[in-house]
Amino acid sequence: MALKEHIENAWNAYRNNFLTIMGAQMIAITVVIGLMMFVVGGMALSASPFVAEDGTISDEYAPQIMASPYFLLAGALFLVTILVALVLRAGLIGIYVEALGKKNVKIDTMFAVAKEKYKTVIGAQLFAVAILLAGAAVLFIPTLAVLAGNIALLDTVLTIEVIIFLLFALMFSLTNQAVVVSGDRAIDAVKKSYAIVKGNYIQFLALAFIFFAADLIVSYIPVVWVVISLLFIQPVSVLAYTSFYIENAKAHAKRRK
Repeated sequence: MALKEHIENAWNAYRNNFLTIMGAQMIAITVVIGLMMFVVGGMALSASPFVAEDGTISDEYAPQIMASPYFLLAGALFLVTILVALVLRAGLIGIYVEALGKKNVKIDTMFAVAKEKYKTVIGAQLFAVAILLAGAAVLFIPTLAVLAGNIALLDTVLTIEVIIFLLFALMFSLTNQAVVVSGDRAIDAVKKSYAIVKGNYIQFLALAFIFFAADLIVSYIPVVWVVISLLFIQPVSVLAYTSFYIENAKAHAKRRK
């Protein structure tokens, strides 16, 4: 299937289930933003006793701020927020999978998938992050050690390495799809995402670049670009990635037989 067909599939699914997708997206965004507000509030409360009259905070107070129960609670809540965001994203993929096949998808699907898959999703994402952290260590630490005294060359090499790292990270973009669509276990989902993207890397890179470019273009529209990005480009892009996954997961399964 050509890239155009995946984008058309995504657009048709988005259009046919607009209200459901929009509602689910708004719920997920509201939940994450709401949790982040509590995180920010906890940080503010932990720092408030140490704020000077001019609004600054001396570095000497950093240990006291970090030892504050509000700071510790905010840190724990931040981790919870990340996990909730990951699980809700998987729930959204559940809606997208159904939307690619039919009309009148229900928002309840997001909560059902999130409830059923949350352990696997979290495990898979943690495993993927561990791989990426190991890759980052191998890529960046030798550069920092060797070129620490050469700032100009260091900046150039790090820029190249960041691009390489992002291209490598793309291999794990379909992990949630493997969990939700194929029902894979955490490690198997990461492996399948890697295998499918690796086997179709140029096509998937082109698909990702199209939506990256679209996001970049709308970022120049004042104020409303965030709304366009979150409520249109983001769901349509994940719908296209899910369409891409569904097609290539079948071919991957045939090759393994």
